[in-house]
Amino acid sequence: MADKELTISLTRRFKIVFNSVLIVTVLSMIGYSVIFAMDMAYHSEALIGITNSLLTIWKLGFGALIGLIGGKIM
Repeated sequence: MADKELTISLTRRFKIVFNSVLIVTVLSMIGYSVIFAMDMAYHSEALIGITNSLLTIWKLGFGALIGLIGGKIM
């Protein structure tokens, strides 16, 4: 059986969207890690809200990256 050759063309728009999502995802995870690493006995309600938001952004960004890659391959 002959191997099929798969060619994927990445447009400029796709690269911009992918890199933007990647940057936001990485920055949110770095921010979450920094806040989580702070040795504080008591975290305020605002700080807890920020960490929850950063974690949610990371989850959504990771899912978007997987979706972008999977959508481009299919």
